[in-house]
Amino acid sequence: MFYLLIISFMLHFVSIYFMIILYQRQSKEQPINNEKVIKEMEDILISYTTEMKEDNERLYQELINKEKTKNTNNVKHIKEVTLKENVINNKKVETSTEDINKTGANDLLNQVLGDENYNDYSPPFPEEDQVEVDTSSTSKILSLHQQGLSINEIAKKLDMGVGEVELLLKFHK
Repeated sequence: MFYLLIISFMLHFVSIYFMIILYQRQSKEQPINNEKVIKEMEDILISYTTEMKEDNERLYQELINKEKTKNTNNVKHIKEVTLKENVINNKKVETSTEDINKTGANDLLNQVLGDENYNDYSPPFPEEDQVEVDTSSTSKILSLHQQGLSINEIAKKLDMGVGEVELLLKFHK
């Protein structure tokens, strides 16, 4: 029995020794694994940020290009408008010089005075009797109902169905 006890202790010591060795190996590998994981995470973050920067730069360039095309389109449009205005002004100048040559200074004076009279012009106002307001059927029904007419009388007067009149009155309540 004594021998069994000694063998048991020896086996326990050997197993504890192997456990200690395994623990030390694992503790040495763990920092290396942590460093690898940290390095991988840093690489992923760096690649993600560079990708975001590239996307932002691409978007910025697209916005600049769109703005440039808008500006060039606006400049073209402005040039076209000014060209058209110049053509119109030239035609006006040509016609006005021809008019001056034909009609003379007195006619031009009469035109200017006529334009001043035109500014004093006020349009005629319609007479009160001519004003006729077209009211909707709903407003007609409501006004007749307020006057005290029954639903049947309103329907006969407006050539509508009794159900329509009832429905419109219910909606307005």
